[in-house]
Amino acid sequence: MLTEYQRKVVEIVSNCAAELSLEIYVVGGVVRDLFIFGDLIDRDIDFLVDKAQATQLAELVATKLRQGQVVEFKDFLTAKLINLKNIPGISELDFAAARKEIYPAISALPKVEAAQLKEDLKRRDFTINAMALPLSLLTKKSSLKEISEQVIDLFQGMEDLKKKLIRVLHAKSFVDDPTRIFRGARYVERLAGRFSDETERYISQALYDDVLRQLSPSRVLIEIKKILNEKAPLKILSYLIKLGISDSLKFSQLEEKSQSYFDTLRMMKLNDRHLISEVSLMLLLKAMTISEEKQAFIKEFSITQKILRTMQNAEEKKLQLGAISPPALVYGAVIGRGEEWGEAAKNAVK
Repeated sequence: MLTEYQRKVVEIVSNCAAELSLEIYVVGGVVRDLFIFGDLIDRDIDFLVDKAQATQLAELVATKLRQGQVVEFKDFLTAKLINLKNIPGISELDFAAARKEIYPAISALPKVEAAQLKEDLKRRDFTINAMALPLSLLTKKSSLKEISEQVIDLFQGMEDLKKKLIRVLHAKSFVDDPTRIFRGARYVERLAGRFSDETERYISQALYDDVLRQLSPSRVLIEIKKILNEKAPLKILSYLIKLGISDSLKFSQLEEKSQSYFDTLRMMKLNDRHLISEVSLMLLLKAMTISEEKQAFIKEFSITQKILRTMQNAEEKKLQLGAISPPALVYGAVIGRGEEWGEAAKNAVK
């Protein structure tokens, strides 16, 4: 269920929380993924405490681990422990105090106040992300069955997870945070599920009220990049188009066969996240079939000339080792420029 390194970290965090007299939980995506996959391999673990002492806990954990740097986000009652080394599969740890959120305006960042666990679960995006587990259950090597019997599930998230149903917790969810529409579409594809009928109505109403117009282009681009990291990004984007958000995306159709390019990129198993993100954005541009929409996308999201030149270099130039950048080599290899490009790309990203 946990790797040896995850278990060691969990035990240290649990002991530190006890030292500070804090109740500590794992919440949200961690719990969801545990019940989907049966383990948390290749996943960082986020921690939630019952008092506004996330930073104190992060600092104590850093002291016990003898490594890492604590970054505090005071306005949000959260802290990160970054620059962790020699802990395979864990690059950072997130700590948060249980809190409630007040949205002063549509799509605005929320104002945060300390709260009880129930309030924290209530503020979350979907029921499948609104479950919590006491951390002690992971330190005791409990079975998945034992864990499922003790999960804190106030909004029937477990039942929705079994049904592969994506359901919001209240009618104004997409008004509070319109990016949840993008996130929900990712879960629909990831779980091979669907939105609940009620949630679909809320999406339709939010789109009718034009809530996405409140999002800056940079926030929309962040969500697009997250989608591009999924296994079937073009399927998710096409689904979003069917939901009615092509105006925000700036494109209305994509070439379906371009999904094979994303499959090839995943098979390369690159470790450089920035490189993957850059090449994925190029592949999305290539998948756009309407020239005017591609130009609108480039303008709306301030796609740099560097990225456009990289695409052009890969598509038009002959292979000249040392003269072509790694992103161009990877992009060229993915779109099928030939074995020579593939070998050059492998050597460039070693």
